[in-house]
Amino acid sequence: TSVRIAKPNGNWACQHLFYNFKSQFHCLAYQSISAPDGMIIHLWGPKAGKHNDRLLLGESGVNKLLEDLQRLPDERLPQEGQRFSAYTDRGYENNTCIWAAHHGILVTVQQAEYNDIMSPSRVCVEWGFSKIKNFSRLLGRLYNMQVQGNCVDVHMKATTLLVNAHTMLH
Repeated sequence: TSVRIAKPNGNWACQHLFYNFKSQFHCLAYQSISAPDGMIIHLWGPKAGKHNDRLLLGESGVNKLLEDLQRLPDERLPQEGQRFSAYTDRGYENNTCIWAAHHGILVTVQQAEYNDIMSPSRVCVEWGFSKIKNFSRLLGRLYNMQVQGNCVDVHMKATTLLVNAHTMLH
């Protein structure tokens, strides 16, 4: 997700680095994996707002992390149907532990049904980020969101911990 920040002070190149043309505002980009129960189990970032999701996924190394967590004693990965994997939207590519939604003009009926079944799982990530933004009044006020001393990042990660604690209690 993109966390909106105030326009950075400095030259044009610095401002251009944090400007997301798709969202039309300055932001920091974060990526997470959420469990279906709403717990955010992996949060990675921040990165400059102009980067897309596919680049963030590659830089975060989450696929290798998922592989390392489930390696068998002989260093092999389990069979494809027995692996824990993250399900993503169609903006990503398939990997050993990352499954992207099927897309394109050659989607079969079974693939379309699979997308429909898995769609609610993808929504929990968006709900997780909306809970973070709603839980913190500071994230919603632009004058608090200055990019100085990593204040925004510390606040984002602290709010994530609080949201996870709130989710566990409820």
